[in-house]
Amino acid sequence: MFLDSNEDTAILGYSGLGATAMGTEPCDWMAAVLRGRVRTIEESLGVLADAVRTNLVPHLRGLPGGHLVAHHIYVPCLIAEKPRFYTIDCGYDRALSQESFRFTRHVLRSVDPAIERTPRIGLSGSGAMFLRRNLRWKRPLLNLVSANDRGRVSPTIVADRIAAICYEAHLGTPDGSVGNRSIVAWRYRQHGYHRGGGGHWCYTDGRRERDVPPLPSLGNGIDFGAIGTYMIGYFQRSAQNPADGFGSLGMPDLRDVVSDIPTDPDPTLR
Repeated sequence: MFLDSNEDTAILGYSGLGATAMGTEPCDWMAAVLRGRVRTIEESLGVLADAVRTNLVPHLRGLPGGHLVAHHIYVPCLIAEKPRFYTIDCGYDRALSQESFRFTRHVLRSVDPAIERTPRIGLSGSGAMFLRRNLRWKRPLLNLVSANDRGRVSPTIVADRIAAICYEAHLGTPDGSVGNRSIVAWRYRQHGYHRGGGGHWCYTDGRRERDVPPLPSLGNGIDFGAIGTYMIGYFQRSAQNPADGFGSLGMPDLRDVVSDIPTDPDPTLR
């Protein structure tokens, strides 16, 4: 999921819960929590953290599985053009009947406490154990990222490499807890070489998929992902009437479709 506030931007990823019993994916729920709120990135993450503690943690109690169920949200950000990294972690330990919750900004230790350094890589989920056993992938990947920041390699080359690493984690985790599909997303600094923007690719078995569905995307409280999905559906229906010409549904119908998109926040987890 992409989250933008003026010139600041964030990517929200997660591991743990793939979908609720009713089929709601966490990315769609997070978008519903944050839509309609004009906040800074950090304020939005505070709102999301409160919703996780209030709605998601109790939901984990009722899920099947082992004695420990957990969900993790990872948020790399660009705040005032500088990188920051946050996580929201929650879980439920059935053996102890105990809930856990943590909202953290990650900062590397430095000799000078006035200097803040953000980790360049974060690992979590069951695949992290495999990747930590052999870190030979780390330096070449960071070199690729740096080269892309300077415009020397395309973002697709970097994305392909990250997807290959994810697929290696899938193959190296025999219990099947790491799937064979992945999404690689990126965002650029507004005043860097690429002048903002970003993108994403979807992968299966480390190979790029032909179809790349849009990710949930919010900007200053506006749910652009939902608008895009509704617009695509509108034009697909319109194109099915070639005898009447493209756009035969008419602009009044288009306005009606857009007006049906929810704009108020909804933290209810279904």
